[in-house]
Amino acid sequence: MAQRRQPKIEIDDLQPDGTCRSFHASWQEGTLTAHAWLEPIKDQPANGYVLEYTYNHVQLNRRLTEKQIDTGRLLISKIREFMTGQMLLKGWSIVGQDERRRPIWQHASRLKTSSASKQEQPARAPKEDSLAKARRELDRTIAAHKAEQAKQETARLEQATFEIDDLAKAPYTLEMQARHESPRWYHARATAGDVQAHITIRYYGEPAYPGGYILDEQIDRANRDAPGTMGKKQEQRARVLLDELRSRVHAALIRAGWLKKCTTTRGVALWFYDGKQESVTSDQATGKSARRVVAVPAREKVAAYTRTVQEQEITFTCERCGLQVEKQQYPGRMPRYCERCAKEVEREKTRARVARLRAGKKLATSKTTGKR
Repeated sequence: MAQRRQPKIEIDDLQPDGTCRSFHASWQEGTLTAHAWLEPIKDQPANGYVLEYTYNHVQLNRRLTEKQIDTGRLLISKIREFMTGQMLLKGWSIVGQDERRRPIWQHASRLKTSSASKQEQPARAPKEDSLAKARRELDRTIAAHKAEQAKQETARLEQATFEIDDLAKAPYTLEMQARHESPRWYHARATAGDVQAHITIRYYGEPAYPGGYILDEQIDRANRDAPGTMGKKQEQRARVLLDELRSRVHAALIRAGWLKKCTTTRGVALWFYDGKQESVTSDQATGKSARRVVAVPAREKVAAYTRTVQEQEITFTCERCGLQVEKQQYPGRMPRYCERCAKEVEREKTRARVARLRAGKKLATSKTTGKR
């Protein structure tokens, strides 16, 4: 079971000091870091503050993979919830929206100062709209609720259990081929409280994508035998758990030598095993190589002779299924197909040859009948 690393979180002191400085927070997991900046509007704290977010690799200017981009977006959601919760605790509140409909934040100390100025000059300051005040209170309540939810989800994920099959095992071996078995499947499971998530790494089996695997995902209750169905809140928790399991499965696939090379016509990602294939033959098991004597007939000025040839270990990639195969073979032409695919290719050639013969006989018969 993979160990979950604790995120590295840093945040500035959110108490204003009378200057126009900004406030920063960061959330780092692995090699990615998400950032949140609380910036004064037009460098004037009196105008309020807005939040900006971004993420980057710890090694700057490094191009991110598709998986890292998905992880970066997840980290931004985490830093947003964390930053919002901390601001509410430190006395910040939403006072309006800018032209981009982003919330405008202001600290309680400046709001008190503004209130005092309004009391001194009541004729100049308009009375606050009760609807705007109610909206601000609602936004504050929603932000606090989201921060509490994010905290609870983080705690659940830390207590969750994850089980992932050994993805370093080759999906197809010569022993499986000899027993006419299908390529193996892999499974991953995560359980957190009353919900669970499953991912099956399944052999796709389409001739157009030889050796391709797809990921089937499923969420369910932890106790499937209990009566009833999954509630809305349970489904939300299960989907959060599924996102975490998917991230771990992708990382495990990459570590085991799998590559995401293309997608199907329906947009489903296809994974291919690029590690070393397992292949065990009888000669390898005994530690001996087979030998045979070859008789070479006489030709022109060269007398007839015999020589002993020995099997050699070769490695090739099947042109049909895309699997890498290791086998013992006498010196000669490199094979194009594995044993299983070679039989299928031979059958296809036989069917094509029989079809051509039947078509030729049918054509000859039709010509003869026409002459008569």
